[in-house]
Parts: sequence; structure tokens; C-alpha cells
Amino acid sequence: MQLSEDHRAVQDAVRAYVQDHIAPQAAAWDKNHHFPKAELRGLAELGHPYLNDLVDQTRESAQTVILDGLECVRLDKVEAPQAVRAYMSEGGRFPAYVSAAGQVLLAHQPGAVTTSIVKRGLQAYTPRTITRSAELERRLANVRCQGYAVSAGEYRGDVGGFGAPVRDGTGAVIGALGIVIPMSRFPTGTRARHIAQLLIEATTRLSRDLGYIAERLPRDRLNAPRNGYGRRLAR
Repeated sequence: MQLSEDHRAVQDAVRAYVQDHIAPQAAAWDKNHHFPKAELRGLAELGHPYLNDLVDQTRESAQTVILDGLECVRLDKVEAPQAVRAYMSEGGRFPAYVSAAGQVLLAHQPGAVTTSIVKRGLQAYTPRTITRSAELERRLANVRCQGYAVSAGEYRGDVGGFGAPVRDGTGAVIGALGIVIPMSRFPTGTRARHIAQLLIEATTRLSRDLGYIAERLPRDRLNAPRNGYGRRLAR
């Protein structure tokens, strides 16, 4: 794909930021499973153009999310241009297990993190919320297999979304990009696969800018989402 001058400028800025702020300490952060929020907030600013691209391509809201302890923090957001859209607050916090972006982050954490969340209790926010540890483990395994997550009305009954991981140069998942969509027009079939592909392409480009050498995601993974909403997505 031919990059525009604006995209080249973003790519250069991201690489410079990584070289100066992330690369020197990335191995230690990965080893300790601790990524300083101050540094990642700077990364969120550099990733903002990717959110803009996703909103332009999908006409749905997009967000950048990180894991802070056992909760997610929304570092950045771009809202959809449509009147009916998912409203989000920058800096907002929410349980990791109830959203697509959060499930992506949990899927790439040590098992002790998921165990801690389960011990705190899997509160049911809607009838679709995952409330059993075995179900959560299956969902996270499917996310690792697919390379992305889908959540449909698990935190707010009228909102669902897609999430995919952002990796640094060591391969560690340091954040996630997400598409957030009202359930009234939540996509299925070809539209759902198209949104998942756009999201994966965005996170792959951003991860590559951060020094990660990514494998191309096989398209057949996009044809079989594996969660409670998967049967509808595959139609």
C-alpha cells in the first residue's frame, strides 16, 4: 500500500517515539508485565491518526485502550459522525472482561491476571455478560486463536464492539484498538468480517511502526469468529 505524506509523517513520529521512549525499556516492561501509563499516553497520541482512519472507513466510533491493573482505561477516542453512536469518555475505566478491547488485553496477560479478576467476581452487567470462569477462559483462548475479539452487549446492553492488539517491538501486547458500535446496527456476516479486517490492518500497521514484525493474519480466521455471537457473524 502506497503511504501518503501524512501517513509517512505519522510513521516517522511513531518510530522516533519508540526509539527514544519505549525501546530502551521495553524488555524490562515486558518481563515485569508493567507498562508505564505516562509513556503509553504519549503512544496514544501518536496512534490517533489510526483511529481517525478507522472512523472514516467504518463510520463507527474508535478507541485506544490499555490495561491498568484489572481494569481498562480508555486513552483516546474518536466518535462516529452518525447521530446514533456509542458515546465514550476519554479516561474512562471499565472492567476488562466485558469488552472486546479488554478481552484482547486479557488474552495476552499471564494467567494470574485472569485468576485475580475471577476471584473479584464476574459481575453480570447485562444478560450477555460472561459470569463463569470457564466461559471466560474459552473466550480468551478464542481471541488468541482469531487475533481479535468481538463483544456484543456484555457491558452496556445497547453497545458492542471489536478489538485487536497493539504490540511493541518485543511482541508484547501493550494496548488495543477498538471499534464500538450500537447494537441496533451491529454488523454480521460480510460486514463484520470487513470491520475485523480493517481493525487488524490498523493494529498491524501501528505495531509494525513500533518495531513489531507481524505475520499476516490468514483470512480464514476472519470467517469463523468464536464467541457467543459468532454464529450470527459467520452468516
